[in-house]
Amino acid sequence: MNTDLNGIAQTILRTSVTATVTASVGATAPASGGTTPPTTTPPAGSSSGQASGTVTVAVASAPSLVITPPATAPSVGLPATFTFAVTAATTNGSAVRNLSVNWGDGTIQDLGQVSGTASATHVFRASGTYVVTGTVLDAAGNSTAVSTTTTVIPVPRPTIIITPSPVPGKVNTQTNLQIQVTLPSGISVQDLTINFGDGESADLGGASSANVPHVYTVARTYTVTVTVTDTTGQVTTGTTSVSIGP
Repeated sequence: MNTDLNGIAQTILRTSVTATVTASVGATAPASGGTTPPTTTPPAGSSSGQASGTVTVAVASAPSLVITPPATAPSVGLPATFTFAVTAATTNGSAVRNLSVNWGDGTIQDLGQVSGTASATHVFRASGTYVVTGTVLDAAGNSTAVSTTTTVIPVPRPTIIITPSPVPGKVNTQTNLQIQVTLPSGISVQDLTINFGDGESADLGGASSANVPHVYTVARTYTVTVTVTDTTGQVTTGTTSVSIGP
């Protein structure tokens, strides 16, 4: 490759190993039919009128990335935390410029200049298998993409226990209904209602446990229904029978 009018030569080295570039300078023979260039005096110490030099071009390696998914399968609608361990290139590397994460559900998140370990939390809105891909880019333009697969499961439902007292109850006498809601980790009660089975009901708000008194006026067996709406939007019901005697 020849230099341009400014004495600059450019090329792209397409190699994965250390390269040696050699530059030579000297008189060039005329093309056929051309005019013989004037004779020039060789540099001192040179008998050929030519000189050359070499330079070694080191190859820069790319940064590395390790993705660690949550220890347990993420649930729909609940935050899932992934850990990203970034290591800058050890051979002629440069500082990390950006780490971006493609969560596999159409969402891309930039984590910026990550050095060492960083955590990122994401909420998946539907169950299924997702490929989470992290791409780390350094200041020299070198990049590395790493993927991991995670399976998102339906959110577990809360359990509802309804305990009437006394058993059996009596007409026109207070019956206590003890309600206990047990929720999966990370989920809370958004709304809780109780239907006493006799046409009456009550809204208990965001309570996860309550002792609800009620008076029945007719002797028979009633079906008491408790409905829980949790913070993921999931609706769960629990029922029990309440016997009322005369």
